[in-house]
Amino acid sequence: MASRNEKSPGDRRYGRYYKYESIRFEWRKFFEENHPRQRHTAEDFFNNFFRNHRGFQFVIAEIFDGTTHPLVSAEKFADLKNELERKTGQSLPGVSNTSDVKIKEERRSFSDLHSYINYSKSLRVANDRVKVRRREDAEKSVQELRYFLLRKPNARAMAIDIETYENDHSKILEFGFVITSLASPEGDEQAYHFIIKENLHMVNRDYISDNRDRFSFGTSQRMSLAEAAGKFSQHIRDVDVLVTHSGVHDEDYLARNGMSLQGKQMFDTQLLGLALLTDEGNLNVFGLKRLMDDLEISYDEDILHNAGNDAHYTMKVFLALSKKIKRNCTPLMIAFLEFSMGTMANRNVKLPGDRGYGRYHKYESIRIEWTKFFEGNSEQRPIVAGFFKNFHRDHLGFKFVIAEDFDGTTHPLVSAEKYVEIKKELEEKTGQTLPKVSNTSDVKIKEEGRSFPDLQTYVKYIKALKPENDQIKVRRREDAKKSVGELRTFLSSNPNARAMAFDIETYENDHSKILEIGFVITSLASPEGNEETYHFIIKENLHMVNRDYVPDNREKFSFGDSEHMSLAEATKKFSQYIRNVDVLVTHSGGHDKEYLESNGMSLEGKPMFDTQLLGLALLTDENFLNVFGLKRLMGDLKISYDEDILHNAGNDAHYTMQVFLALTKKV
Repeated sequence: MASRNEKSPGDRRYGRYYKYESIRFEWRKFFEENHPRQRHTAEDFFNNFFRNHRGFQFVIAEIFDGTTHPLVSAEKFADLKNELERKTGQSLPGVSNTSDVKIKEERRSFSDLHSYINYSKSLRVANDRVKVRRREDAEKSVQELRYFLLRKPNARAMAIDIETYENDHSKILEFGFVITSLASPEGDEQAYHFIIKENLHMVNRDYISDNRDRFSFGTSQRMSLAEAAGKFSQHIRDVDVLVTHSGVHDEDYLARNGMSLQGKQMFDTQLLGLALLTDEGNLNVFGLKRLMDDLEISYDEDILHNAGNDAHYTMKVFLALSKKIKRNCTPLMIAFLEFSMGTMANRNVKLPGDRGYGRYHKYESIRIEWTKFFEGNSEQRPIVAGFFKNFHRDHLGFKFVIAEDFDGTTHPLVSAEKYVEIKKELEEKTGQTLPKVSNTSDVKIKEEGRSFPDLQTYVKYIKALKPENDQIKVRRREDAKKSVGELRTFLSSNPNARAMAFDIETYENDHSKILEIGFVITSLASPEGNEETYHFIIKENLHMVNRDYVPDNREKFSFGDSEHMSLAEATKKFSQYIRNVDVLVTHSGGHDKEYLESNGMSLEGKPMFDTQLLGLALLTDENFLNVFGLKRLMGDLKISYDEDILHNAGNDAHYTMQVFLALTKKV
């Protein structure tokens, strides 16, 4: 729609917003320092704000750095400013704003100051956790850059930037990139700036300036987005590393518009700056201007928000930051870095932020399942209750892994080895054979070893995790409902669409290695007997065999013929077939998408639906917040399947399509 003011939960778009806390802090400080006599007027204004502005609607949103805050829209900010200026007779200063937010709650009001403070405190716990993780990511990024510079001192780097339309973030207005040699960057810079012709009528003016015609480090070129994508793809092949500033969204936008980053390693100057320019206690990231100031890089503020200029300045910042990294390391240091970065064959050691296969069990699931198992046994039940009540005291120093599960929630986990030890110990105490507890095998490590001195400390920690986990589940439910609405719209507009369901299988000890790619194509109008199935086994990874955490079923494809080929050949074939479909289907496919794009297989901006999300919305009631695996969905939908052939990419793609077709009948 033309008007983008109406946002749904989960939307991410430009729009000027102000943190209410920043408004309150900045204006109170202004009166304290400049007009102390009127300080009490300002304090009364904020202390009684909620009572005097009943029903005032805040927007609860996640800002660019991942933290969540109550925000005030630009219009409401202007109203508040006018009101307080009338009360004090003073002209108030501006307050910094944010223009890229992810809406979580469109309207929230507070009855009084007390309820607002309580809500802010509940957010602070989750926000502090986000900032700590970001600091950890920043330190890890510096370590990765140090290792990269040691191994490739003559690498060619590309800094990239995009500018998008302020009222529709999916529209790219400009694309800029700069290429240079890290060994001799002076005078070696190649600068490119593409202005997208089909979006010339879209002009930024409300929230950021439109500087597309102010490229100062070369000549701008006007071309279609398809031409820009083609040129970018040509140039990216010849570079070794990518650089961006706060570039998570840059990467997403490029990938969605057919510009794959081809698996190149990428560094973010915002993260590097956090680790290299601030002390341990600082958890806040800085913008590009602040980094240039701190690094004493001269710049012209009037030409920022031009993709080519911003790419040039991002490269300058990156080069200055890389000089702060000590490159002359001993062979021992190199060996340590190789170990730390996970390049050695043994991947059992994980660092914070790693995501890889490895069997883990939620401690809470162990406790609940085994306590439930003994509920009917009055003799053994007290033994089990005492075992878990005194577990932390009797196992002092027991190390839990704190990790994000596949669904985004965080839990204390027990490794497979420790799980076996606990199971054996409780079996000896009770004389009973305990049932197995479900495990998870794809986790993002946040903390490698955490212990709890007693049950009270453990329970307090679990309670601290609960609000953030509940928020994640609620947002997932909202995403699921939104996905059903999008699917309904798609089906009504494209009843004869051709759909592709895809799946990948990766090596359990190095998740970056693809073993199989499978996909299925069919017509939604007449799927029966119309299915085309493909299963590619990657030749160069044949020696990698899954056996510990998932079965190796690559030779058990049951719906066609498998083909052995290189990853490059598979990439080419996948790219040929995807051009002829209208929609993509996956199951819990966030990582499938990432793996494909990092290996040069762009999804070309096709709409994609996740059967896990669709199943949550279509097969459960409003209060249910947990997602189901593929087997559970097939059971609920009464789809027959052979459990022995799952974890084969071709078979899983086939079953994912069957689930999708069954779910579309419920829309």
